[in-house]
Amino acid sequence: MLSLCYSHRLVRLPYSSKIIKNSNQIRQNHFDSKTYQVFTRLRERFTRVSFARFASFGIIGTATSVYLIQEYNDLKTMQSFFNAKLPPVETNIFKERKEMEQIKRILTPTLGKHNPNYYLIIGPHGCGKSTLVNFVAGTFKKGIIHVEGSDDIDKFGENFAKDIGKLFKYLGGPYTHKLLWRKVLSRFEEFATKVVKKHSIRPVLIIDDIAKIAKEDPKVVENLQNVAKTAADHRLFTVVFVASDANLIDNFMINNRNIDAQIAKRIFDICGGRISHIVDMAYEVDELINLRKSLGKSVDYNDNEFCEKVIKVVDEQVNVIKQSYRKAWDSYVPENSKRKMLQFLCNNLDAEFTRGDIIRLFDEGTGEYIFSTLLKNNIITDKGRIIEFGAPVIKIMLNELCEKEN
Repeated sequence: MLSLCYSHRLVRLPYSSKIIKNSNQIRQNHFDSKTYQVFTRLRERFTRVSFARFASFGIIGTATSVYLIQEYNDLKTMQSFFNAKLPPVETNIFKERKEMEQIKRILTPTLGKHNPNYYLIIGPHGCGKSTLVNFVAGTFKKGIIHVEGSDDIDKFGENFAKDIGKLFKYLGGPYTHKLLWRKVLSRFEEFATKVVKKHSIRPVLIIDDIAKIAKEDPKVVENLQNVAKTAADHRLFTVVFVASDANLIDNFMINNRNIDAQIAKRIFDICGGRISHIVDMAYEVDELINLRKSLGKSVDYNDNEFCEKVIKVVDEQVNVIKQSYRKAWDSYVPENSKRKMLQFLCNNLDAEFTRGDIIRLFDEGTGEYIFSTLLKNNIITDKGRIIEFGAPVIKIMLNELCEKEN
């Protein structure tokens, strides 16, 4: 205690005795003292170390939090594939019927049972198609993801996010992403691939009331169809669209643009079910109509001159589409196999054939490569046991190639 008091006295002595009023001497003596300098160095060192520590703890804490949130999100997304969230259905209103067998076959998520594809289930409003689909889907405990369509694309994205257990609340509030549906769709594809590889389950994505989405933004439906096509080609997952009116999507993209019924039929006959081709053609017709309106020219389909212009635009777009398929054919099909493959396809333009029929034309390795190349470039489509052409325009392109060869 005496030593402590004595030390304290020594520390205080230089500026606690002989105080001179209004003088800086006391302050200067204090700053010059060795004790003060030692304390100052210790304090600065402690401050630097403490700040570095706190900064390190902050960075580590933030990184850990983000990691844990991501891990939690991944867990919830994976769990969604094993715990189907479906709208409630009264099971006692259904009896076993033949029609259910086809729905069950489509919705079966077991790997190897059936080849994946994408489907459109249609029926009049209120006939019970969604209820039937949800009832059959409910018999499977895993592998089913159900998403409710909406005429608000942002709402559709939110529904999709919730149905796969994806949380975005830690990034600036809940569901703030403008293209949320696209982000969630990519996540679904990523985890569907994992489920196929790790758990031998081929997921089924059900998008109910797809016509609402088409009415709001046809481009979204186009993207969904392209994803569904790619997933089916690579045997990853099945997509099922449910709609009340089979023609509603097409009517919105064609007839709602005031395109003449005969022109619309011509477009459908060329494009088949390829929404991307339909959208491209309809866009070109839109451009022509807008141009003629701006010039004060007729856009009446009773006007022969206008009709001829529309047909010309459609034919030009057909040539663009054919050229894109022709480029894929020239670029990816091996030169020494083209003639044999072309002859086979031309002989089967209106006939059914299988994957095995293509592979048997060549050795197994070459056959597999050609098959996968045609599939990847949408020249053919795998419908399970039967192979079909990706669109009617492809038949036109192949037929022209055959005539040129001959």
